[in-house]
Amino acid sequence: MLRHLLPLATLAVLSLPLVGQSAPERVLVPLALAGQLPGANNSLWETRLSMANTGTNTVVVEGLDPDCSIGFCPPEVDILPGFTIFPRPLITNGALSLLLHVGAGSDALTIQLRVQDVSRQAETWGTSIPVVRERDAFTDTFHLLDIPVDNARARSLLRVYSFANDAPATVLVRIYKTLPEQAISYQDGTPDVLLGEHTLVLPARDSLGWP
Repeated sequence: MLRHLLPLATLAVLSLPLVGQSAPERVLVPLALAGQLPGANNSLWETRLSMANTGTNTVVVEGLDPDCSIGFCPPEVDILPGFTIFPRPLITNGALSLLLHVGAGSDALTIQLRVQDVSRQAETWGTSIPVVRERDAFTDTFHLLDIPVDNARARSLLRVYSFANDAPATVLVRIYKTLPEQAISYQDGTPDVLLGEHTLVLPARDSLGWP
């Protein structure tokens, strides 16, 4: 069975701090569902976001649903020291992803995202999905290895995001064929073969979410 090497070039992220004060840290929540979403074979999916403040100061997060009982809810959520909260993602315009803005003390804030098929919740607690802080985003070419793009038993999906989402951007994706049976490098072996390349256009989006 052939497997493929998937090199991917991403854009440099942009961060423009305000003069005299530190800019909020942007954090990507790559999958955020409002409520429960039906799937194949009678599955029912939901995301669960948890945030723990292990520091000594309050951390302010923008982009969450505060779930308050009053008529007007503030656009920010204060997470007090020593507290773990389970906020509902604030999804707008049909977005499936969410961009949070975390204020001072973000290093003390642990964020975890989990997706679960609640129709089988007695069998599985779901899968953890990494959230991405802007400082950890790729700013150069990187590679994804051994992706089974030609295997009917596996589904492959590549999502590409840019933190510079206030302006359109382009990303170049190249796909190579590799040979898993080529365990070591032989001089008479077969080098990777370029199967194709695609230029993805990322349109500008609202600062708090992506579709």
